[in-house]
Amino acid sequence: SFGSKSPAEVRSLDIETWLDRDEWTLQTKRNYYRTLNTLFGYACRKGICPRNPMAGLSEPKPEEKAPEILTVAQCEKLLAAALKTENELGMLGYVVLGLYCGIRTTELNKLDWSAVDLEAGLVTISPAIAKARSIRNTTIPENAFEWLMQCGNRKGLIVPSGFRKRFDQVRAAAGIEKWPVNAMRHSAGSYHHAMHEDAAKTAAFLGHAQDGVLFRHYRALTRKKNAEQFYSLLPVLRNHRKITKLK
Repeated sequence: SFGSKSPAEVRSLDIETWLDRDEWTLQTKRNYYRTLNTLFGYACRKGICPRNPMAGLSEPKPEEKAPEILTVAQCEKLLAAALKTENELGMLGYVVLGLYCGIRTTELNKLDWSAVDLEAGLVTISPAIAKARSIRNTTIPENAFEWLMQCGNRKGLIVPSGFRKRFDQVRAAAGIEKWPVNAMRHSAGSYHHAMHEDAAKTAAFLGHAQDGVLFRHYRALTRKKNAEQFYSLLPVLRNHRKITKLK
């Protein structure tokens, strides 16, 4: 590929140009990058190359994609479906805490109702289940409190046995076919950021140490008017069609 050039004559630009081929997949490019890095590192140790030309290159990485979120209409349908099937499936608590408190799925799977203090309006994520192994308290929004009050059995684990089948039934009832990765947590973070316009506050809300690139993406995902609608969603009486706060 480099003609008569010796290893010492190969430049970073030569390798960068060689790697930049449309017919190669990203994984192929990454494999070649790592192999060449090993090869030239060996050449340097043997005194064949004065320096490693790979040092000036970064490993090919996929383009960073903004997270996808659920629309306000989808959130409303999901909450309504969870409420309607609560007696049968018991998934309302999972949906509400995921959508409005942004709790990670891995944390929700281990979370007990005893950690949900409706009187104080807080959910406590203990170090035993937290990803960062440090305790954090998440505030329950006012409208989420109303939804949680409709949960049938607030004892034991938030997530009932047979979770996947139950959740798929709720999704189907809500008519949501495409489910974005980490849809509820990303939605929670996005609407929170749009509502408060404070990246540091949203970082603390989600349990992140800092407000990094994730929040630069969140700023473009939704607007404050949508967030206001999101935080105004309330449970409905079964014989009512309009959204009405339960007394």
